[in-house]
Amino acid sequence: TLSSVSIDGHRCEVSQQTAIFSDGHKEITRTFRAVDLSGLFLRVECESQDGRIRVITERRGVQIGVAPGTFSVPQDFKRVQTLE
Repeated sequence: TLSSVSIDGHRCEVSQQTAIFSDGHKEITRTFRAVDLSGLFLRVECESQDGRIRVITERRGVQIGVAPGTFSVPQDFKRVQTLE
């Protein structure tokens, strides 16, 4: 576990893992989980040990609410009652 950081206004807990492969090369992966979003990964950084390859995946503008009217029931929708 590393020090927390803020990403897009969300406090994230940061952890780091190192994988060592059978051929001896290593890959480092850091994950950034948003505390207020139930641990959702907001950022993942993967890099080779020598730093030549680095991949970053990041989510921004995450919203947990849905605006009214986003979903609407079709006019021809009919509710069917099932027997249980």
